[in-house]
Amino acid sequence: MTSANTPTGEQQPSTGGEPGQPRPTPISSVDECGLKLTAVRLVLLICNANEAAGRPPASAELDRDATLVGKSVTPDGFKALVSWAVKFPEDIQTLTLSGQHELAFSVDRVISEAHARYYAEVNSVILAYPYIRQLVYDLSAKSLGQNVMIRPLDVPAFVRKKTAEREQRAASKADTGGSADGTDATG
Repeated sequence: MTSANTPTGEQQPSTGGEPGQPRPTPISSVDECGLKLTAVRLVLLICNANEAAGRPPASAELDRDATLVGKSVTPDGFKALVSWAVKFPEDIQTLTLSGQHELAFSVDRVISEAHARYYAEVNSVILAYPYIRQLVYDLSAKSLGQNVMIRPLDVPAFVRKKTAEREQRAASKADTGGSADGTDATG
C-alpha cells in the first residue's frame, strides 16, 4: 500500500487502491439518482473526562456504525444515523466520548431501500468521519487540555469490508427466503 506524508510528517495510508487493482467504489448508483448530502446534524453527544486517569494518548481508534433511519426512504431522499465512540487502550480511560450524527440525503429520482441502506452503511460513515475527527480533537482539548486525533479512515479497506458484509447478508438471506436489505420475501 502506498502512503502519504501529512503536514506533521507522519505516514498515512493512501485512499487509492493497490496498483493493478480496481479502486473500490462505495456505490455505483449515486450518479444515477442525483444523490446529495444536504445536512449533517449532531443528535447525541456523551463526553466524560477523567483527569485523574492521566493524560490520554495522542491518537485513538474510532468504533463506528451506520444505519438507515427507519422508514426514512422517500422519493425526495433518506436519512442515515452514524453512531460512534472513541476507543482508547483499556489501561487509559481518561475520556469517554461517543455520539451520533444524522445525515440527510436528497435524490432527484427514486432510490430503492436496498441502495439507500448500503449508502447509509458505507458512504455516510465516510462523509461523517471528518466531522467526528474534528469534534473529538476539539472536545479532547477542551476537556483534557490535550488534543486527541482519531486515526484516518482507510476508505478502500472499509468499503471492501462493508461490501463483503453486504454480500454475506445477501447470501444468508437468499438461503432463508429473505432479501439482503432485511425485509422478508413477502414485503
